[in-house]
Amino acid sequence: MFKSYLNTWKKAFKFEGRSTRKEYWFFLLINFFIYLFTILGNLIASLIFQYTLSNDNNFLVILYETITYASLIPLIILLGTVWVSLPLTVRRIRDVGMKWQWIFFVSIPYIGFFFVLIFLTRTSVEEINGKKYFLKY
Repeated sequence: MFKSYLNTWKKAFKFEGRSTRKEYWFFLLINFFIYLFTILGNLIASLIFQYTLSNDNNFLVILYETITYASLIPLIILLGTVWVSLPLTVRRIRDVGMKWQWIFFVSIPYIGFFFVLIFLTRTSVEEINGKKYFLKY
């Protein structure tokens, strides 16, 4: 699972090639948990800050500052994943046997997202002598 995630980061600037379903969905799943950690960290920090305003406790002030700075790390990773997800999606669309321009289909309001989601969940295709064959991995 983490190998797929790391492979995605290694190919962050490569638009050529292919990406499997496993690479794509594990990347999204792990990033989801990173974002969840960020949101929970900020929520805890704001609750501690509100409690610190009502009480005069130095330990809580230090804990608040630690959580605030720790929540910046996933935010930096979030900014990096914006760039990594674009080549990943292009490679995934190519892996299902479609041209990379289909990524722009997501810009159609309301329905574009669902069609691209269907493209990204399809099985991989291998083209041999002009014929397309679905792969089972």
